[in-house]
Amino acid sequence: MESWKLYFTDVIEIDPDRVWLDLCRGIEEAKDYCRAFLWSYVEDSGQKLVVLGPKEYEYRRTVNSASSVTQCWRELIAEADSTVLRKRRDEEPDKENLWRLKFLDHTNQRGRGPVFEISRWIFHTLAKELNLAITLTFEKIEATAEDVIVLLNTLWERADDIFCQPRTRLSFHGTLLGGIGGLGKQLQDGLHTVTSI
Repeated sequence: MESWKLYFTDVIEIDPDRVWLDLCRGIEEAKDYCRAFLWSYVEDSGQKLVVLGPKEYEYRRTVNSASSVTQCWRELIAEADSTVLRKRRDEEPDKENLWRLKFLDHTNQRGRGPVFEISRWIFHTLAKELNLAITLTFEKIEATAEDVIVLLNTLWERADDIFCQPRTRLSFHGTLLGGIGGLGKQLQDGLHTVTSI
């Protein structure tokens, strides 16, 4: 929400709260402002990253998935609904439904109205124009017992390089071990008892 406020205050030079109110009213200009912000969110996500090859650094965008943009949009809607729009609902209880934005409808299905239109725009337009992935960019696989052992050994042998309390490191070890045998809660409780003695 801080990025939202800075963008509208410094770049567009309008009241950021007004955009939310106008979005509730279904004003097209508010939808355009939201699209412009989300476009900027993707374009301005670039960071200088270390790369292998002839160059030492390369400037790359860190937001590369339509799902990431949708998550940002979802969080903005939730924040606006619990702050700006809640205040307006308190001021005008007779218009409570007007001052409400939801990402999903009451049946937890796809929404409708301006929020839904922008959500569709993210996947159908923004994703194409900025070359955002619309499917998973990686394959999810489970960690093997060997993977967990490598992690545990590294955490144990390189303890001096890990800036955290020994109790936290030991608790993380318990979580990893619990992942192998499904003993998560019992192991965590046992480790917390050991570390508090």
